[in-house]
Amino acid sequence: MNEFRSKLGGRLRQLREEAGKTQAELAKIIGRTSLTVRRWEQGLQVVNAEDLTRLCDEFDVTSDWLLRGSHHVLDTARFEMLTEAKQVNDEFYELHAVLSARLHRRTRRVTPDELAKHIDEVETRRLGLVERSKRGRRDEARETE
Repeated sequence: MNEFRSKLGGRLRQLREEAGKTQAELAKIIGRTSLTVRRWEQGLQVVNAEDLTRLCDEFDVTSDWLLRGSHHVLDTARFEMLTEAKQVNDEFYELHAVLSARLHRRTRRVTPDELAKHIDEVETRRLGLVERSKRGRRDEARETE
């Protein structure tokens, strides 16, 4: 028996039991036979991508968790970091648009100090995200050891 399939089967069994479902009930929900579900849980058969998606939807977990056992906390941390990165990116483009408009209209010149201040703010946030990303990867590496 393959260790990967065995661990996946164990996580699947755990989810099914926590949900209070039998193998037959789960099989009916996802359109498979109870024999198939039993073989997945025993690590005798690989779950295909379509069934994996159905299982993740049924139990409200990520495919990463079901396949590798990665913790939801890391998924949440990554999502938050990416959201913050998008915000920094949006702020940068907004700043660029404001500065471009000022320069094109020539209604008010942007002083070098204003420009430096805005660039420093964006760069500080960017460096913070980079550091959080490095910490997250180190923490994830420790968890998988």
